[in-house]
Amino acid sequence: MKVAVLVKTVEGARWSVSPAAELRRRGHQVVFALPGTEGGLPDRVRAAGMDVVVAEAPLMGAGPLRQPAALRRLRRQLVRVLGADVVVSHLFASALAGRLALAGTGVPHVHMSHGPLYLENPAIRAAERVLWHLDAHHIGSSGAMVQAYRRLGMPADRLSLIPNGIPPEWADVARDRLRQEARERLGIGENTFVGVCLALFYAPKRLVHRGRGIKGHDVLLPAWAEYRRRGGTGELLLVGGGFGPGGEEYRAEMQATFGGVPGVHWIGQAPDVRPYLAAADVNIAPSLSENIGSPSEAAFMGLPSIASNVGGLPEVVVDGWTGWLVEPNDVDALSFAIEHAAGTGPAVLARRAAKAHQRAHELHDEAANDIAWADVVEQVAARSFR
Repeated sequence: MKVAVLVKTVEGARWSVSPAAELRRRGHQVVFALPGTEGGLPDRVRAAGMDVVVAEAPLMGAGPLRQPAALRRLRRQLVRVLGADVVVSHLFASALAGRLALAGTGVPHVHMSHGPLYLENPAIRAAERVLWHLDAHHIGSSGAMVQAYRRLGMPADRLSLIPNGIPPEWADVARDRLRQEARERLGIGENTFVGVCLALFYAPKRLVHRGRGIKGHDVLLPAWAEYRRRGGTGELLLVGGGFGPGGEEYRAEMQATFGGVPGVHWIGQAPDVRPYLAAADVNIAPSLSENIGSPSEAAFMGLPSIASNVGGLPEVVVDGWTGWLVEPNDVDALSFAIEHAAGTGPAVLARRAAKAHQRAHELHDEAANDIAWADVVEQVAARSFR
């Protein structure tokens, strides 16, 4: 069987490699069609023994008038040049290109979705009520995504829930040592309460959430300021740079507005976030839109989370069990949740951390999820009457 994996990025989506490698282990030929051949994602693909080609579409950054010709070239590339028996698309732009390029060819298309943001645009959501018919199967990486497509009318037998896997070695670190070293480097005492927010600064989206930053930094920072105003103590680590020029500009605006909030460390982009997770007592994910996000990574490191009750976050953060859930865009609720976490004591934090760790392993067992993913792709290809 020949499988083409279509992804719109050369730096993100690195979780797409491990399940595809499971197909290769089963003897199938797997090729990744990406916007380029240089970057973190193609490097990881080649390291796993799979090939990379430059995808003819989508043309990232190009206007709509250039896309139809690119889609025709993609059709030829996938069907004639690569001879794909099945195409798997990650991320919405890739899924749209894959669907349109393969329409009428008999080659089945599998769309794996990784977050609800595109469906929060009313026009895209309306279009998806029609476009999902071009998918042979949809894999949702959270229960929230599966339910979103059920509401759009997709039948249950064409839907699967398979979260992205997290490799077990990701958390195979000396956490106590990392905690001590990170706190010493940041000038934070051992008994100081520390919250961490792992989130890139994305440029505000004009068509969703009224032009707000989707990761909720503009909620977290006033909430932290209010917590400190009421006498709360502790430090807040903001780990993440700006995503692209627009994100960098937005991050600079946030820092100019909230740079005087006490206890905030503007860490920026970090090649390895684990030292900051180890240094913290609680992870904070105040997103306005999210799939599963940072609480899973935090949980693997033995850290409970405070998170917004949106998307797939409640699948990881169970209020009162693995962390605290608050309504999105509620500064007061988030501030009081931070206060509660800071005052709850090490024994309660440890219990929630242990439950969070257990929940993350249940959801993100990489080996089990890779097998389930490969099974779906094989089954879709076997049902094709190309």
